[in-house]
Amino acid sequence: MNRQHTLISDLASRSGGGMGTLHVNLETNTAIEAPLRIFAKAIREQLRGVRFAQYSNNINDMLHVYYPGDVFALGSISYRDMQVTETLQQVLEYHSPPRTFNVVSRTIDNKRFSTFRIHSHTVMSGSMDRAVKNALKYLRMYTLPEMMVVTISSFAREARDYIYEIKQERGKIFDEVNMNVSDWAMAKSGETTNLTPALLREMQFMLDDKYVFRDPLVEDVISRMLEVQGQCNLETRFASGPFWFVRAKQGGSFDTIYRRDVDDPNDEQKAYLPDIVPEVMAHRLAILSINDTGTYVGGIGYRHCNDLYFVYDKEAPEEHQP
Repeated sequence: MNRQHTLISDLASRSGGGMGTLHVNLETNTAIEAPLRIFAKAIREQLRGVRFAQYSNNINDMLHVYYPGDVFALGSISYRDMQVTETLQQVLEYHSPPRTFNVVSRTIDNKRFSTFRIHSHTVMSGSMDRAVKNALKYLRMYTLPEMMVVTISSFAREARDYIYEIKQERGKIFDEVNMNVSDWAMAKSGETTNLTPALLREMQFMLDDKYVFRDPLVEDVISRMLEVQGQCNLETRFASGPFWFVRAKQGGSFDTIYRRDVDDPNDEQKAYLPDIVPEVMAHRLAILSINDTGTYVGGIGYRHCNDLYFVYDKEAPEEHQP
């Protein structure tokens, strides 16, 4: 789990009892260290409605901060030694390293530390009052564009993996007739010309024209070649085409971002009430919602978690013929 982008649903699953056991009661949970509980209560007085959750039952000096009904935690707070000593002399001076009140958030850019350390997203203070001010400054809810930015790489990875599996199957079928998709070519006029697309088109014409094959095995392998090639082309076009990023909200409404092209920065942000959701979006959301989180469905989209989806638009981009 990325500590800077923590899904509340992930915290609930780690709690072992679902969302109902996620919340840490600061008044009764004495396993949480006293200074941290006091720190959390001070934050709660300023951020009304905020709640706290443990990362795991055996970590008692750190709490995640979240709002019920939200998707991502705002960040985390802790009361611990952040191990920022840099030299042996400093280590020797601290027989008992000082503990600080700390705030971790993706909105923090602490240039004292490398971006490869969690400290680069942390501010530390020996004063609790100062730490509370840090929490109010940096613990902020995610905007919809932020949610898309931090999840789109998972969507793209799952799409690539799905297409890769199709290509693997395509390679097996092409190998049956010794036709290599990427390398099978011939030299013509001093240039290398890949004849595979032309041959596949001719094969398709044969099937469309009801050509009578003398050997049914040839017809079978050609049909399977064309089917898997067509599926590969279609899914590749879907993966580079328009999609909605959707946040499903309580009550059945949706906040969405529509992107016409993977490289188009001109996103359209729009909210939909349950009765005005585009039909194609509603249909595909219904399909994705019955799948597990982290599931990619070809030609449909990707379910990142309970509330976040990437949904392909109705049509894949047109295929460009050579």
